[in-house]
Amino acid sequence: MARYKIVLDRATCIGAFSCVAVGGGGDIWKMNEPEGKVDLRLEGATQTPTLHEIIIEDEETLKKAVASGEVCPVLAIKVIHMDTGENLVK
Repeated sequence: MARYKIVLDRATCIGAFSCVAVGGGGDIWKMNEPEGKVDLRLEGATQTPTLHEIIIEDEETLKKAVASGEVCPVLAIKVIHMDTGENLVK
């Protein structure tokens, strides 16, 4: 099974929360309203104040993460295919 890295650049995030509103996006992201940003809510994620990331293999989570990234107005979300380095968010 392929592996993917979800990357949230919190420094770029403007808190539009469109990623949370996309179908299933709330499974991956949670609103951090006091900071005006989103947080990666998946267990095992590495989190710093400016960057959240996690490696996944689950196809359903992959689909939700790509859909979330595609609606981000500032492109703060990337989903990287670990074998090819390709960002699946277009």
